[in-house]
Amino acid sequence: MLAAARTWFLTGDRWIPALFVLFFVGLAVVEARLIHIALSTSTGLVTDQPAAAVAGKWQLDLDVAPLAGEAVPVRVRVREVDGRSVRGADVRVVAERASRYAQIVSVALQEQDGAYVGALRLPIGGTWDISVVAERGDERATMARDIEVAAGVLP
Repeated sequence: MLAAARTWFLTGDRWIPALFVLFFVGLAVVEARLIHIALSTSTGLVTDQPAAAVAGKWQLDLDVAPLAGEAVPVRVRVREVDGRSVRGADVRVVAERASRYAQIVSVALQEQDGAYVGALRLPIGGTWDISVVAERGDERATMARDIEVAAGVLP
């Protein structure tokens, strides 16, 4: 019986579909293993500072009304955990847009009325990654946020 089945299977081209089935079963096993590895390993998040230092002792609040092509006011409030404004810090806002031609716009903010203000001009609309860095001596706080910039009219 087994010999007859073997002879039937090996005669002609009946073994070719079996190779296709074996290939896809093997592929499914390999993919299942890769998915398992991907879900059980590190997320890939890397920071240059420990998590506590990134959070810092300060709270950062960003206020910007993004419009492409125009200089729009940017306001960052830097506060202690108890709510008091931080004075004398160096605050920078960096906007990055990843596209075929990456664009980076940076502005240093000036202290004014308990906040840090400046003007940010983003040349084109789209999704921008905004990073805020506040430093004073050895103290540092950062925040990152994505914003959607509305298309404006370039002068």
